[in-house]
Amino acid sequence: MNGDAAARLWPDFSANEGYRWYYVDAVVDDLLVVAIFMRAPVFSARELSRQKRGENVPAAAVNAAIYRNGRREGWVFSEFARADVSSDGIAIGASTLSWQGDAAKVHIDGRQSPWPTQMKLDLTLTAMAPAAREVVLAEAGDHRWQALMPRATVALTRGGTTRQGHGYHDTNHGRRALGVDLSRWRWTRVHGPDETDIYYLPEGPGAGVHVRADRISTVTSACEEDSENMLQATSGWGLPLPRALRHRGRVLAPGQLIESSPFYARLWQREGGIDALTEIADFGRFRSPLFSWMSYFRSRAEAA
Repeated sequence: MNGDAAARLWPDFSANEGYRWYYVDAVVDDLLVVAIFMRAPVFSARELSRQKRGENVPAAAVNAAIYRNGRREGWVFSEFARADVSSDGIAIGASTLSWQGDAAKVHIDGRQSPWPTQMKLDLTLTAMAPAAREVVLAEAGDHRWQALMPRATVALTRGGTTRQGHGYHDTNHGRRALGVDLSRWRWTRVHGPDETDIYYLPEGPGAGVHVRADRISTVTSACEEDSENMLQATSGWGLPLPRALRHRGRVLAPGQLIESSPFYARLWQREGGIDALTEIADFGRFRSPLFSWMSYFRSRAEAA
C-alpha cells in the first residue's frame, strides 16, 4: 500500500462522528505488541464529549501496548488535535504508520500513561498472505472492516535490538460513532504454524465474518464459530467473556486476561503452536458517563 492509498483510507469525513483506525499486532518470542492509529478515537472520553457538543473536527490518537508473558509492560494512549497525512503515510504526534509495497512500518514514540515515561519501538510487517476483501459489519452507520495483512512476518526493534516474529494488520471505519448502531463485538485472531484465522462477531442480525489466510490465498466467509455457546463467563466488571475458543474443530482455553475494563477486554492464548488474541468491546457500555470518565486515567491529551 503506497502513501496515496493511505491518504484515501484516512478520509475527511463530513459527519462529525465518522471514525477510522489502523490496527497492528506483533508476537515476538514472549512479547505481544499492539499499536492502533485512530481518527475520532474509540474509548476516548474527550472524543465522546466532542461528539456530544457537535464539534465537527475529530481528534486523532495513538494507542500502543506491550505485554511480556501476559503482563502489561507498557501503555500509551495519546490524543492529539489532528493527524498529518502525506504521501509517506500517517503521523500522529511523533508516531508514524506508513506503507511501502507489501510492507507496513510502525514507529511508536509516545509518553506512557499514567506515568510519563517514554515508549519507543519500531515494527516492520511484511505480508505473507493477500489482503482480505472489505466487509460490512453493520449496514446502519456503514461500519466496515478489512484485514489488510491477515498474516505477516514482523521485525520488532526496541532498545537497539531487533527480533523476528509474526504480525497482523487491519482497519475499521464507519460513518457514525460506535455504540449508536453497533453496540458490541468480539474479534479473535489465531496464528497457526501455516495459516491464520480471524473471527469477527458483531452484535446484530446476520452472520459473523471468518477470514482464513495462508501464503497462497485469503478466503472470507460467514463465521462458522458457535459464538452463543462460547460466551458463558464474565469479567470482574461484568463484561461477557468467552469460556473457550472453538477453532478448526478444537476447543481452546480462552487465554489469559491481559486487559480488563467495564467496556473492553483483551485475552492472549498460546497453546500447542497456536497464538490466539481475542478482543471484546462494548461500545454501548462506554457511552455511560461513569465508564467513559474512567478512561481519562488511561490516556493523556498532548499539545502537539
